[in-house]
Amino acid sequence: MTFVTTAFSNGHRRRRSWRRILSLLFAVTGSTLLNAQPLPPLSDVQQLAAGEGHACVLTTAGAVKCWGNNEYGQLGDGTTTHRYLPANVIGLSSGVIAISAGYRHSCALMAAGSVKCWGKNLLQQLGDGSSTNRLTPVNVLNLTDATAITAGGDHTCALIGLTGLKCWGFNYYGELGIGNTTNQSTPANVIGGQNLLAVSAGYSHTCALTTTNTVKCWGVRDRVCNLVTCSYDVDLSPTAVSALGSDVMAISAGQYFSCARTSGGAVKCWGDNYYNQLGDLGNDNPNPVTPFPISGLNSGVASISAGYRHACARLADGTARCWGDNTAAQLGDGSNVRALTPVTVSGLTTAATIAAGGSFSCAQMASNGVKCWGSNSAGQLGDNEPWFRSRPVDVVGLGSGVQSIASGEFHSCAVTASGAVKCWGNNNSGQIGDGSTLQRGTPVAVTGISSGAATVSTGANHSCSVSTSGAVKCWGANDLGQVGDGSHNQRLTPVPVVGLNSGIIKVDAGNFHSCARTTTGAPKCWGSNSDGQIGNGSVSLSFTSPVSVNNLASGIRDISGGEFHSCAIVSAGGVACWGRNDSAQLGDGSYNDSNVPVTLSFLDPVSVSISAGSTHSCVVGDREIFCWGTNNNGECGTGFPSSPIVNPVLLPDLRGNALAVSAGFRYACAIADGGQAFCWGNNGFGQLGDGSTSNRSRAVAVNGLDSGVSQISAGSYHSCALAQGGNVKCWGYNINGQLGIGIRNYRLPADVLDNPAFFYDGFEAPGP
Repeated sequence: MTFVTTAFSNGHRRRRSWRRILSLLFAVTGSTLLNAQPLPPLSDVQQLAAGEGHACVLTTAGAVKCWGNNEYGQLGDGTTTHRYLPANVIGLSSGVIAISAGYRHSCALMAAGSVKCWGKNLLQQLGDGSSTNRLTPVNVLNLTDATAITAGGDHTCALIGLTGLKCWGFNYYGELGIGNTTNQSTPANVIGGQNLLAVSAGYSHTCALTTTNTVKCWGVRDRVCNLVTCSYDVDLSPTAVSALGSDVMAISAGQYFSCARTSGGAVKCWGDNYYNQLGDLGNDNPNPVTPFPISGLNSGVASISAGYRHACARLADGTARCWGDNTAAQLGDGSNVRALTPVTVSGLTTAATIAAGGSFSCAQMASNGVKCWGSNSAGQLGDNEPWFRSRPVDVVGLGSGVQSIASGEFHSCAVTASGAVKCWGNNNSGQIGDGSTLQRGTPVAVTGISSGAATVSTGANHSCSVSTSGAVKCWGANDLGQVGDGSHNQRLTPVPVVGLNSGIIKVDAGNFHSCARTTTGAPKCWGSNSDGQIGNGSVSLSFTSPVSVNNLASGIRDISGGEFHSCAIVSAGGVACWGRNDSAQLGDGSYNDSNVPVTLSFLDPVSVSISAGSTHSCVVGDREIFCWGTNNNGECGTGFPSSPIVNPVLLPDLRGNALAVSAGFRYACAIADGGQAFCWGNNGFGQLGDGSTSNRSRAVAVNGLDSGVSQISAGSYHSCALAQGGNVKCWGYNINGQLGIGIRNYRLPADVLDNPAFFYDGFEAPGP
């Protein structure tokens, strides 16, 4: 079905152009428009319906949920607010057996045979005897024995078994089939409406399938337009489409065209063809009034759906193909190129039904979930975002049970409850680990680590994980040996680190090097060593496999890799650091680099965890935080910016209740008692999570994370936290999708989405 048209100067129905809708792509910067809440998986769907700019589902419990454009109340939730996530239709929590979505209205068939409709009613398409828009469902009058329903442009029809057909609403083009052009505010009998198996209402016409498998249509039969006006040939009562023969099994009416599926699984279409919705007939050919076979769909088609300017077919094998207009990526092939012949919908292999809407499409999956693609201007894809999607998306939260997170320079990773690793964000060096270099705006599975992972760590352009058996794998950039596989070859998927196939408790990825702690407390490091950050007494370009750190043969409690330095908590509880020291990041009171560990002897031997940032470091000891190194952005949290701090200083905030700390690029974040999150330092991209972009030299609370945080990770310009229930929230810079929320800019914590779509393939997230 479908439902939008341009405005004509001849006084015929004036419609708002869909381009106006698209122009409302909001100039979003992501801060207030959406909450970016994960869409619960729609796993209980039994029917799907797509209108012009909204969609609805019928659940297995008999309830109705709708999302998308709600200008006229077509979502039925009592408001006119667009919904980016499915909303419950008021009063329809059970008892519904079928649904249909029209241009700007929706209808439901109840188990007792009555029909309820809601939304736009200016042309009496709701059938309640009025022309008043309805924000919640109202009863269609004088209709108690309906067996099927279909909502069209501004009219609606109900099938009464084999005994009749009734239609109501707008009738300017004779789309009601009652022999005249008079609008009907309540159901009216269609002429010759007996012995019908199915009915489909298009924008300005209606088609029905008879018991003899023939097709009858009425309303607009042909349309011819010039630059100013359009003229129409119409049928005021059902007229046989004789050229189809008698082997039709299903029909679908679009805007000004229709399609039929034959008993052999072939597809034929007829009517308007300006956007190639009739396939390879070509848009220079006159609109055929007789059905035209769709190339490549001569067999194997299980169902069809005609949309506004495109059509889709579901094949028996669960794949789907679409053709016609693709301006809004509604064909789902990853492009916006019009298709003369059907193209395969990307990644769709288990579709059970398909629905073509205005400039978007949806499919119900065999698992009873729903995937949508195309225009998303009013949230009609249901993925909580306004961005077009050129491939199917089904937004499902990372959900509960995430056990480990890490934030790199421009990417992030998480370990799920099952031990799988998922990453998102920048992927120019393969640091996402999915075998590609495509940026990912939402989490994707790391190839080869679907289970068994315990922790994950992220560097600038590489990532590493430790398995439950103590083995280490890394992936991504490897020009400086930071993957540790003995080579300098870039790795797009995880590879084992040489010699670390067991006995590893922790791995921490610095910018261009990595360090690990063994079960005996021995540290091993590999990768870039330009400033002695490997700690083996040398200064060299790199090490492609792990080497031992001098003077730390055993007993270390924690280890962390920074940009060009490393730090560890030694056996006695003190701290040792090594590598570059031009910003006092080693904390030994000097600015001298060191290629072996130097001890920060002033600290009491109570340190429990350490974090090396870019040019500063922080440690937690006895529930207090000490920091040292650069402080011009307030990253040491002293209360005022200053020159580098050469010896550790006590953070005045969080005294006595600090649990963990993470040092990023010139800022840091911490967890306090009760799981509350705090950050301080550089805040140019909102990485502190307080809703501003002002630097903070004192710890500020992260908005919305006042309890339940168990892990926090500070990246370069973004941060992530493992929140209550095992959910992941990220905030700050997002140009590479490193927040995993499917849009680009965001400053406050937002839930990370699990969505296989990615940016930059035509329409996704058109920039900050």
